[in-house]
Amino acid sequence: GTARPAAGAPLPGDASAADQPVEAAPPAAPAAVWHTLGFCRHGDRVLMLRRARPPFAGLWNGVGGKLEPGESPEVGMLREVAEETPLSPGELAPLRRLGRVTWSQLDGSQPATGGMHVFLVATQARLHPWEGRRPGSEGELAWLSLRDVCDPANPRIVRNIARFLPAMLRRPGLGFHCEYRGEELRSVRRGLGAGPGDPEAPGPPGSGA
Repeated sequence: GTARPAAGAPLPGDASAADQPVEAAPPAAPAAVWHTLGFCRHGDRVLMLRRARPPFAGLWNGVGGKLEPGESPEVGMLREVAEETPLSPGELAPLRRLGRVTWSQLDGSQPATGGMHVFLVATQARLHPWEGRRPGSEGELAWLSLRDVCDPANPRIVRNIARFLPAMLRRPGLGFHCEYRGEELRSVRRGLGAGPGDPEAPGPPGSGA
């Protein structure tokens, strides 16, 4: 009736098995963090945000931010528009998804985990864009010309916008991957879902990428 160890089980005091080092599990991969970036357009003008805080403080960018847990990109985009601009839901047309952008740091400090969904947020014809700048929750807001926003020589605009927005407006569904050193843009690669080590990722069918 005495319980006996199973065959092959280490016996009490048997250091040969009990004291063997346990191999540490590999570190978990960082969770993907996805953002939205929207360009609210009215004719040939785009509502842009001059951000007060990093990254890219002092430069004009679209509106957007991190997706909340369980939030779809469309819902997250509409939430960010409501939080960062004075535009009301009745002044907006249905969203149009343009593509996605991923990024990484060349020194490896920030691997490509997630990215941002890019949207065209068209406005209703009855909207009357204001002139000049207005304060917002994240910085200053102003309606800029689409030409200025897409000008690669414009130093006031976040630099990668001119590399992806014109192409996405022509062919929605494209993806771009940006490599940075700090906040300095070093390269942009095109292709649906392109990422590190995938410089020749193809675009969607018919894109010609």
